Amino acid sequence: MFLRAILLLLILSFVSCGTSSEGVRHSGKYRSSIGGKILYKKGFANYKIVDAMSIKNSDTVFFKEIRFYDVYGATYLSRAMQNKFGAPDYEVLDDRVPLKVWKNNEIKPGVVVTIATDGSESQEEIFTSATVFDKDGNNCLESNHPHKDFFIAFFSEAIWNLKD
Repeated sequence: MFLRAILLLLILSFVSCGTSSEGVRHSGKYRSSIGGKILYKKGFANYKIVDAMSIKNSDTVFFKEIRFYDVYGATYLSRAMQNKFGAPDYEVLDDRVPLKVWKNNEIKPGVVVTIATDGSESQEEIFTSATVFDKDGNNCLESNHPHKDFFIAFFSEAIWNLKD
């Protein structure tokens, strides 16, 4: 009887740990544990809009970037944009995930944007990211931009609906 009770507790704790989402946003179709982290196929644990920085020569530029964390691949948004717009207009190869840029794409009627995708894979974190600028050069992820919420939904759905 005692052994049965312990077995039942172990099964219940395993089931409850395995199904807990703790506010996770993902498609629910696939999940994989790699290196002790839960990584989401066609999904993500959460997203944040962060202040990112770019340094070229002696110039430093700050901009808003949306990052989707604990994705199964740091190239998720690059793949999604390539599915939607075709090959990027240009890409920058470095020792990380290639930065890819699609220029002057009409994302919805009257809204023309340039999208750059990037990402990072390390022992500490894995994310896929994007930056969006409208035709006037304004960052569409700034808190006061009228299309900010549209782009959060657009990129989220792009990950959830990623083609294999």
